[in-house]
Amino acid sequence: MASTSPQRSIPAYRRRLDTPEGVPLNLEIASLGTRMGAFLLDMLMIWGSVIAFSLLALATGIGSGSEAFAQFLAVLWLLTTFVLRSFWFILFEMGARGATPGKRICGLRVVARGGGRLEARSVVARNLLRDIELFLPLGFLIQQSANNSIDAMTGVLGFGWTMLFLLFPLFNKDRMRAGDLLAGTWVIRAVKPKAGQDLMDTRPAAAGRFAFTEEQLSAYGAYELQTLEGLLRGDDRASQALVAETIRAKIGWPYEPDDFAFLSAYYAAVRAKLERNMLFGKKRRDKYDAGG
Repeated sequence: MASTSPQRSIPAYRRRLDTPEGVPLNLEIASLGTRMGAFLLDMLMIWGSVIAFSLLALATGIGSGSEAFAQFLAVLWLLTTFVLRSFWFILFEMGARGATPGKRICGLRVVARGGGRLEARSVVARNLLRDIELFLPLGFLIQQSANNSIDAMTGVLGFGWTMLFLLFPLFNKDRMRAGDLLAGTWVIRAVKPKAGQDLMDTRPAAAGRFAFTEEQLSAYGAYELQTLEGLLRGDDRASQALVAETIRAKIGWPYEPDDFAFLSAYYAAVRAKLERNMLFGKKRRDKYDAGG
């Protein structure tokens, strides 16, 4: 389990998270400003998609200028906005990167606080709560304002409700939204890839000496591979040595002095195996998944 209490040697904005191999990693919690920037980028993309879709409907010219077409366009706006708003965040965060396009641009990703695989139910919970935190109260205020039927007290309460949840990350040490608290998630700064480098190309020239059996490659799944990728892209040699030792013990591999070379070769071999299996409809989510 990950410890939510910062160690003395770790700055307040960092947390410890255990990898599937039991190696603690220090993660940087994303700032509120960066998270808001990522959210605004996602909303710009969502509204850009809505506008583009609407312009495409206008360009067809079907019923253009008629009342029926205006009603059709209004319904189209509502449906497109609802679908994109509801599924944009959920589908992207359920992906392998655990991040929406806005989060990826800002260098963020969502992880499970317990150190395990980010589950679909957690992603759904943290994003559905956003409707209660933001979209529903704002939508109500906008609708009431447009109808000139909002009173001062309702406006103050609605604005206060929205600001309470917007600023919620400022009132807890892990900078969590209410949705994160409910779902058991953190939003962290993602490890930056080394410029122009793909881990499939980091294998040393002598990597031919690493010939893993199918049984050895089946010890881990996609989730462990993703964690190993983050470890290899970083510079924590001590953690790399611990993980290499753990993997060698698990798969019965003899001692190898070059931990980085061993991990790089094992990563490439497991990734190639998983990609081959996916071509045949097999997907192994993690080491506990019997599939693939």
